[in-house]
Parts: sequence; structure tokens; C-alpha cells
Amino acid sequence: MRGMLSSKQLHVNTDKNYSHLHSYCCVCRSLLESRCMQFGHLPMSSNFMNIQYIESMMADISAMLMTPVLLVIIALFVYAIFALGRFVSLYSVRKKNAIRYMRQIENKQAGWLSGYPIHNYFVTNPRASEDELEVYALKKLENLRIVTRVSPMLGLIATMIPMGPALQSLADGNIQGISENLIIAFAAVIWGLVIATLTFWPASVKKRWFASELINIRKLKPEA
Repeated sequence: MRGMLSSKQLHVNTDKNYSHLHSYCCVCRSLLESRCMQFGHLPMSSNFMNIQYIESMMADISAMLMTPVLLVIIALFVYAIFALGRFVSLYSVRKKNAIRYMRQIENKQAGWLSGYPIHNYFVTNPRASEDELEVYALKKLENLRIVTRVSPMLGLIATMIPMGPALQSLADGNIQGISENLIIAFAAVIWGLVIATLTFWPASVKKRWFASELINIRKLKPEA
């Protein structure tokens, strides 16, 4: 009888100890979470939820950027065609006035000539320094250089944005969704490369033309 009472008493004491231990653990956990919140640290589950929220927000913003990027690519393509036309026109004018330009250099008499922008700037501003002339030449090339470098980047951005929906369609087994997204991706990068090609050639040739004009201006400067 005493043995049975002692076992029951031991069982009751064990339950009491367990309940006290459980209460102590709950209090410690609440204190730890409050400390973490106070110092800017969140529990692991909250961090995971925040990371998921940030990832979904970034994905949504990336999807929103698709339309503006495509519009900018189309605008740059129109500019590239326009710049190519101006380059062909400038080439024809320079070829027409090339003999007169060389005579001015040989006779060291600077006069305004159509198709030679750096030379004409020097004629208008004979006291301009070499650094000022170089800055003016870079300014004339600035738009072409920017478009040449930016268009492939925009094409790459417009290529990567549809890759997320394409991979999601692949996971869902939606073949049509994959093809639609990949068509947009490849078309965007092709347009970007075409724009860069159309603007790189005029930019390179104009850079050589302007460098030649700067060299000839140095020959004119002693008499200017």
C-alpha cells in the first residue's frame, strides 16, 4: 500500500515538475522573442516570410519594367535609323567639300564648310583651346556612344524578364507559355544588337573624322 502511494506521489511530482519546466520554457521563449524584436532581429520563420515577400515584390517590379524597356528599345531603333540617315547625308556633304577643305588646310586659311563640325566650331571660336575642341567633339559623339552601349543592356534586360515566366510555364507543363515568353526574350535581344550595330559604325567613323579635323586645326592655329 505504501509502495503504491509512493509511486502515485512520484508521478504527481513528476507532472508538476514537467508543468513548471514547460512554463519556464514558454517564458524564456517569449523573453527571447521580445529581445530579438527590440534589437531588430526576427525569428527564423519571420525572416523566411520577409525574404519570400521581397522576392515576390522584386519579381512583380521586374514584370512591370518589361513594357517600358520594350518602348525604349523601339524608340532607340527609330533613333538609330535617323542617325544612320544623318550619317549618310554627312558623308555625302563631306565628300562634296573635301577638296575645298584640303585647300584651306594647305593655305592655312580657315573658312566655314558644311559637313565639318569641329572645323566650323574652330572658325566660329578661333581662341578655343585644344581641350575645348576635344570636349565639343565628344559632345557631338555622345548620343551615338550612349545608344551603342545602352541598347545591348536593354536587350539583355528584356531577355531576362520573360525567363522567369518561361521557367514557371516549364514547371507547369505549359509549352505554349514557354514559347510565347522565349519569342519575346529573343526578339528583344536581337533588336538591341541591331540598334548597337546601326549606331556603332557611324560613331566609329565620325570619331575618325573628328580626330582628323582636330589634327588639321593644330596646323591652322599658328596663323589663326
